[in-house]
Amino acid sequence: MTMGRPPRVELSNARLAEQHEVMEGILDDGVCPFCVESLAKYHKRPIYERGKFWTVTENQWPYADTNFHLLMIAREHVETLSDFGGRIGPAFAELGKLSAKYLGLYGTNTAGLGMRIGNPAETGGTVRHLHAHLLQVDPNAAPGTKVKMKLGEVK
Repeated sequence: MTMGRPPRVELSNARLAEQHEVMEGILDDGVCPFCVESLAKYHKRPIYERGKFWTVTENQWPYADTNFHLLMIAREHVETLSDFGGRIGPAFAELGKLSAKYLGLYGTNTAGLGMRIGNPAETGGTVRHLHAHLLQVDPNAAPGTKVKMKLGEVK
């Protein structure tokens, strides 16, 4: 890993053993798993679409009790909203359009769209690269089932 650069993944937030193992390899390689040049090596789910700003794919480790769980990964390495600079409007317009498109493909207008911004050690996330989660609770899950996404954590 390059000296002075923070790790691109937060191992302590891995939820599953396989995810933890893959993330250990990412740490050893010292790369960002969501950057274009590394995505295919670490991410083994289908890529549905590559927009100007976002890549749409299935989450490799979807949350339990979801009907679908997609990731919309920024196509360039950005970690915060301000990293988009003057392109933030077009980037979020595309995110909105892609979200609406995939909700339509899943035949629903009910889902959650969540994004953690910045240091995953503080957000509860795993990858230090801006991405959004588009997901829906499984309608066939037991009554009262909730899907929870960590949006912050004090360690």
